[in-house]
Amino acid sequence: MDKILFNLLSNAFKYTPRGGKITLSYYIKEDKKQKLLYLFVRDNGIGIDKNELDKIFKPFYNNKSFVNQESNGIGLSVTKELVDIHFGKITVESVPDQGTCFQIILPVDQEFYVKNGIQIWNESFAKKDEITYEADKFTTAIIEDTNENSKQLHILLVEDNEDLQQTMFSILSKKYHVHVASDGKQGLDLLNKNEIDIIVSDIMMPEMDGLSLCRAVKQNMEINHIPILLLTAKNSMEDRIECYQAGAEGYISKPFDIQVLEAKIQSFIINKRTKQINFNNNTQINIATLDYTPVDEQFLQRMIKVVEENLSDDQFDIIKLGEILALSKSTLYRKTKVLLDLSPSEFIKNIRLKHACQMMEKDKSITVSEVAFATGFSDPRYFATCFKASFGITPTEFQKNTTAQHI
Repeated sequence: MDKILFNLLSNAFKYTPRGGKITLSYYIKEDKKQKLLYLFVRDNGIGIDKNELDKIFKPFYNNKSFVNQESNGIGLSVTKELVDIHFGKITVESVPDQGTCFQIILPVDQEFYVKNGIQIWNESFAKKDEITYEADKFTTAIIEDTNENSKQLHILLVEDNEDLQQTMFSILSKKYHVHVASDGKQGLDLLNKNEIDIIVSDIMMPEMDGLSLCRAVKQNMEINHIPILLLTAKNSMEDRIECYQAGAEGYISKPFDIQVLEAKIQSFIINKRTKQINFNNNTQINIATLDYTPVDEQFLQRMIKVVEENLSDDQFDIIKLGEILALSKSTLYRKTKVLLDLSPSEFIKNIRLKHACQMMEKDKSITVSEVAFATGFSDPRYFATCFKASFGITPTEFQKNTTAQHI
């Protein structure tokens, strides 16, 4: 919801001149014994031509009415994808030179999501104490895993203020390997010499500022998977938009408490790990749930497409994947490990297994052996072992559950 709203409001600010008006409104309505959230983002900006309305949710679309366009045209397509994942609907009405209104309708009943196979941890679809225990155990395991691996993480700290730099270094180095640079140019040099997991950078610096550093990183295929947190003394909506347009994953406004930065990094790692586990263990291929930047999403979509094009080829491996993506073995490993916490071979296997689920859901009569061969497994028994390790049940049990749900 945060990403949906941010994208729509950013879009409204972008196309509404100074002195214009933007409103956000919503209400909840019962419809056919179901609660629906109706959300509206209206502006009185430049509007969209009626011939362009059917294109605005397509990737890389830009409003041709706006001359000073610097957008990558991905925000609205991501917004629609997120709305679709939540079983919702997004529509738009617009009149040139008068304004635009986006309407979103989302189901908000927890029961609705339970019926559609989405687990709600705080609802009693099983015994409440069991759910609380499982949820706590899951969260605790991630936090423990994060704390255990934190010391292995390498942070690049880019800050030109020596006092602040030393203060941040002394605190962060207790938990992480910290590399220090005084400007963006030095930061890029260190990125080329070290394997960095997270970049924390000030914006206002000599030689190369934080936004320029951010753009340089995100334009480099070798390192654009590294998440970036920007530190800024500015806190307006325009400044926040500028940070995200440069490709940053987040920002912190100055002045800030060092403990806030530390907590932000820890929270970022935990949230990222949680989403990775959910993606890896889910039978669906929903890249948008990882909540990555457009650059990372496009890279993962490309990787998935390559695997899908070679799905039934049991000889397809990480060497061929790397060749098609024009990446070295080490770079491919580093990128998939950072983005999904999977090795490239584990990624290929994960996508194969997700497609196996889709095949069994689509064709109830297909055999496990047929699914195995169709998804690139030469041994059905090995396929069954991998399937159970990933999803907790055997392919046969999955088929029975899927069939029962459609009766």
